[in-house]
Amino acid sequence: MGQREQFGPDLLGSARAMLAALERRDVSAEELLALHLDRIDALNAQVNAVVTIDRDGAVARARAADARRAAGTPLGRLDGLPMTVKDSIRTRGIRTVVGFEGLRDHVPEVDAGVITRAARDGANVFGKTNVPTMASDIQTYNSVFGVTRNPWSAGHAVGGSSGGSAAALAMGFTPLEIGSDIAGSLRVPAHACGIYAHKPTLDVIPEEGHIPPPPGIVGSTGLATLGPMARSAQDLELLFDVLIDDAPASHPRWRPQLGPPRHAALRDHRIAVWIDDSRLVADDETVALLARVGTALQRAGAHVDFKARPFADSGRVADAYLQLVLPLLAGDATPESIAAMVAALEATRPVAAAHARRVSPAAATMAAVFAAKEVQARTVRAWAHFFRDHDVVICPVMPSAIMAHSHDGASWARTVTVAGREIAYWEQALWCGALATFAFLPATARPLGRAAQGTPIGIQIIGPHLEDRTTLRFAALLDELFGGFAPPPLRG
Repeated sequence: MGQREQFGPDLLGSARAMLAALERRDVSAEELLALHLDRIDALNAQVNAVVTIDRDGAVARARAADARRAAGTPLGRLDGLPMTVKDSIRTRGIRTVVGFEGLRDHVPEVDAGVITRAARDGANVFGKTNVPTMASDIQTYNSVFGVTRNPWSAGHAVGGSSGGSAAALAMGFTPLEIGSDIAGSLRVPAHACGIYAHKPTLDVIPEEGHIPPPPGIVGSTGLATLGPMARSAQDLELLFDVLIDDAPASHPRWRPQLGPPRHAALRDHRIAVWIDDSRLVADDETVALLARVGTALQRAGAHVDFKARPFADSGRVADAYLQLVLPLLAGDATPESIAAMVAALEATRPVAAAHARRVSPAAATMAAVFAAKEVQARTVRAWAHFFRDHDVVICPVMPSAIMAHSHDGASWARTVTVAGREIAYWEQALWCGALATFAFLPATARPLGRAAQGTPIGIQIIGPHLEDRTTLRFAALLDELFGGFAPPPLRG
């Protein structure tokens, strides 16, 4: 570490503490930036999380923040705070590659809406963090920047697609991050790296400026959203408030009406714990973790129900979600190339063949999409009814702790084994996608401890539509029982 870090703020501490240090003039914005850059220079090679740094621009912005603070005119809640963002989010003047060879030298001329909002409050976005190619995997690797390794175990993945973001937070390279989520891309990396992340209610934070879709396309998936990542739930709330503080670009007349948290204490919550499920598989370690969480909450005085569910047929919901999301993974594959792969897999790996068949754009017929949308509408209604009697749902982020690196072949043609059962690779995302994403609900992921393999393991907290503050506050309250972020063992 450089000499400066010995006397600076805790770079594994909270963003709020760093902002307080800036306010007290214990550290300048330029010094705080330098401390983070020193740490990246010293440690990034261990994980390969930060892939682009705008050093000159960041120094200029930090000096401007110091001048504003000296004059008593800071821009806002984040003024002078350095931060990185996921390399799928458009940043003016800073290359945005999305791990894709065709965008290796892509430098946007306009910021994404979330970058505009963060900068308006004074955040100094100085770098970009690694993603899978076109943000389309639940591991983080690509041919441009390579593999991002887990800070807790170099042989394991960091999750995806916001994997570089989560690793950067765990390593103390940044106090805050902005990621995105359609199939757990915020929550899976949080689970893998032991940090906190929040998938907002759909459309509360604008998706505009995210890649994919390719630059120049303004259409929406109708499922994806951007959201905050941090080392504490309180810091998630801070960045969430910054990012929602305006009307979404796609709905200029609509402003989110977000209520306060439903309760101020754990004991006042009505909690459904979702562990066992015929379709959404989980291994013994994950089941035991959720059981311990539910029991601890009961002892804390909360009302806990291990059997309550918003709907009986999770398989039907999961299939409808996959119908909408799997064709988005095809990339530049053609129906013909996918059909050839299906034929090759049919005899030896029927589970993979069935999944690959559903990825083909040819499978996304109008009738199939309309049928999935009907299931979605009924599911949204079922969740709304369910949350009249329950405040939050606690469930796994993934069926197990994060996987070891495995990059062979197209992601949609892989399989994994969980609890002795072979499942399609992307079915690992069903706990995230088929529940909160499919029904447009907010979900906060937070750490709970470490798995037997040494990597972190976490849970997600799903809440009612537009009640993001309920899941964020509940995630913070769980610190009373389980503690919060714990730093990884650093080498060198």
